[in-house]
Amino acid sequence: LGALRAVRATLRFAFWSLLAAYFAFGTLLLVTRYYVLPRIDQWRPQIEGIASRALKGTVTMARIEAGWRGFNPHLSLDDVQVTGPRGGPPLALPRVDATVSWFSLASMAPRFVVLRLLSPEVSVVRLADGNFTVAGFVIEPGKTESEGTPALDWLLAQHQVVVRDGHVTYRDDRGDEPTQFELND
Repeated sequence: LGALRAVRATLRFAFWSLLAAYFAFGTLLLVTRYYVLPRIDQWRPQIEGIASRALKGTVTMARIEAGWRGFNPHLSLDDVQVTGPRGGPPLALPRVDATVSWFSLASMAPRFVVLRLLSPEVSVVRLADGNFTVAGFVIEPGKTESEGTPALDWLLAQHQVVVRDGHVTYRDDRGDEPTQFELND
């Protein structure tokens, strides 16, 4: 009889916990839909600051629009510029379309179902010491920790990354005469 009471109490607790989680998620969904997304561009400076701190560089964007893709919030960002701590030519992203994953709440970091980078422009320089700079971030091959590692780790952690119509300028400063070429599309 005591075991039956324990099972009933456990089932009752599980039922009420699931019901509370259901209503909490519903409230979160409504707040996101009717309060956060319509005002997203007002929070652009704060979003730029959070992104800049996370990447340890400077992130600027001209405009943010928000909507829905199915059950997930969707963000469209225009004229995003990312510059690392060493300056130099920024990573220019004229248009970024991002479908936010709800797993962002569990990981406490921005996660995306799909991240689309449209017409990105990036400058890659191979320095004389064999390291690379990309948008002002130094990447040291063979080293697990370098300036560019957090940004690359975050990018590669996304579920799906799509790059369209990209433009890469590559310059190799090793040797007597620098070599430069461009890659398109």
